[in-house]
Amino acid sequence: MEIEKILWIPDECPACGVKLQKGSTKCPNCNYDLFNELNKRCPKCGKRIPLGSKFCIRCGNDLKKSKCNKCGYENEKTSKFCIKCGNVL
Repeated sequence: MEIEKILWIPDECPACGVKLQKGSTKCPNCNYDLFNELNKRCPKCGKRIPLGSKFCIRCGNDLKKSKCNKCGYENEKTSKFCIKCGNVL
């Protein structure tokens, strides 16, 4: 089993921008699940994906996001609806 450290935890919610308390796993404003965001893995090889990565550091898989044309939030490219505003992507 591969053990990895989380080197950086954001101080603002990536979905709504509200300041997060130290150790928070969910945003108190929009309920965004920060824990799941920090533990995402590449759908191709399974390597943990550092927050904000555009490509997998192991296999090079393209991890680009789909930008919502209503609110501008960057969603997973496989998403059908915006996670922030619910708009159809």
